[in-house]
Amino acid sequence: MAMEDEAQIMLISPADPKGSPVKDQQAAGVGILLQIMMLVLSFVLGHVLRRHRLYFLPEASASLLIGLIVGGLANISNTETNIRAWFNFHEEFFFLFLLPPIIFQSGFSLSPKPFFSNFGAIVTFAILGTFIASVVTGGLVYLGGLAFLMYRLPFVECLMFGALISATDPVTVLSIFQELGTDVNLYALVFGESVLNDAMAISLYRTMSLVRSHAYSGKNFFFVIVRFLETFVGSLSAGVGVGFTSALLFKYAGLDIDNLQNLECCLFFVLFFSQTTDASNGYIAPYNDEGSSRSRIKMKLKEFHESTASFTALNRNYLTPFFKSRSGDDEEDDNSIPIRGS
Repeated sequence: MAMEDEAQIMLISPADPKGSPVKDQQAAGVGILLQIMMLVLSFVLGHVLRRHRLYFLPEASASLLIGLIVGGLANISNTETNIRAWFNFHEEFFFLFLLPPIIFQSGFSLSPKPFFSNFGAIVTFAILGTFIASVVTGGLVYLGGLAFLMYRLPFVECLMFGALISATDPVTVLSIFQELGTDVNLYALVFGESVLNDAMAISLYRTMSLVRSHAYSGKNFFFVIVRFLETFVGSLSAGVGVGFTSALLFKYAGLDIDNLQNLECCLFFVLFFSQTTDASNGYIAPYNDEGSSRSRIKMKLKEFHESTASFTALNRNYLTPFFKSRSGDDEEDDNSIPIRGS
């Protein structure tokens, strides 16, 4: 019994590097510091590229090169394993903490009139175009396997690959459109298709994954269609419903009577992140949440900023122009081009 107690003490003793939390804290500090430095370097490099109009290297590609260089140096260096672990990709952190703000920014900065005036064409390109591209890509991969040009996969897995590879995300194209000041309708078509095709691709992939895991036959084809519509239409309905509910809540709850802008913003983020906790909502629900309640959220974010802008001079100098530019009339949105997070 005494030997077991001594063994437990050794495991939690600071002298033991494997059981010491100090080593883990130091590794976390170094990893977070390097990531912040990489982020700052990406911002600075992007500013230099925009200032000198160096279009041969897009900002997204420059950030990718920084990540490749730092990740390669971390792997070949003598860095400790627990420090290198901080440079690994963690899908849970990305989908829970990084992707929701990107979706929020996409819906918040959306110009509603160009988007909804071209909504029919956007839906056609996003749904029908992504479906055709997925089927064609999956069919070509399957035929290539039959011809021994590549590794042979089952047809369902080829369709899954086609669904993953067909949903393009033209971040660089959108940034170039923004720099050149292209037509708002063209930007709305590319921007809207890039948002909705992700939801279509996720729905197709989940449907094909369901077919693969349960080995559905032709008799169950109707059930497969129902599952697809459940994912896509259900996600759309959930996002629009929560968006309108949050807009009505912020309008009629009377939270601004007692100067409770901070509470309003907290409620907003709770409603927003609640859309990301349900796996069936996919990608499109948080986006429609922001699009449907954008006008009310825009006012609340401006009020929240005005109530906290006196804390630092940085807020007054940099954040105030941002919120003022976002709080204009809807007529000004026709001439503005939204910026999609990347």
